[in-house]
Amino acid sequence: RDFHKEFLKGRKILTGCPKFGDTNLYLQRLTETIKNSEIESIEVVRMEVPCCSGIVMLTEEAAKLSGKNIHVNETIISVDGKKIVTARKTEFCPGDV
Repeated sequence: RDFHKEFLKGRKILTGCPKFGDTNLYLQRLTETIKNSEIESIEVVRMEVPCCSGIVMLTEEAAKLSGKNIHVNETIISVDGKKIVTARKTEFCPGDV
């Protein structure tokens, strides 16, 4: 599997850890990034460990708060580097907040 080719090439990358990072700051910055960019969708690629699911919830909340029509997709990677699932194609439209 070529992780770079599949998930990173040609995309803007943001990283964060909901367990050890400042989630309020993440939410604020991600919301502002979405508001001020021509983003149509976000692909959250995370590890399968439970604490990483928080980054998906933060991203979905930022998408709602941005007031933009945006898709949030989630891909879960196992601890040994295999893609487990791609799911959760959620669309947030202005007014969903």
